[in-house]
Amino acid sequence: MSSHPCPPERLLAAGQSLQLAVDAGTVVFASQGRLRIDEAPRWLADVAVPVGRSLDEGEGWVVERAGWITVRALGGAAARLRCVPAGTGGRGWRLALPRALHGWFRPAG
Repeated sequence: MSSHPCPPERLLAAGQSLQLAVDAGTVVFASQGRLRIDEAPRWLADVAVPVGRSLDEGEGWVVERAGWITVRALGGAAARLRCVPAGTGGRGWRLALPRALHGWFRPAG
């Protein structure tokens, strides 16, 4: 899947969506605004079950299976997507979280 990697950072306009090919274990962050991430549905008996979730600003999610995901900016504002590629092992969250939240926390006053 690495021929179309998830971009390290991407700004999405309000309501904009895009499809990305990702490897299992890719970490996706909403570093600004809100995002909806959807993977391909899974089969449970004879029913296709949707897989995905909405991310609020500062939240992250690990993609479970390699394949195409759909990322959509929610609400009436732009959203910023940040990705950490699979293969960083358990370090992915620890390395990416400070970068994903850079500028998110503002001093009081």
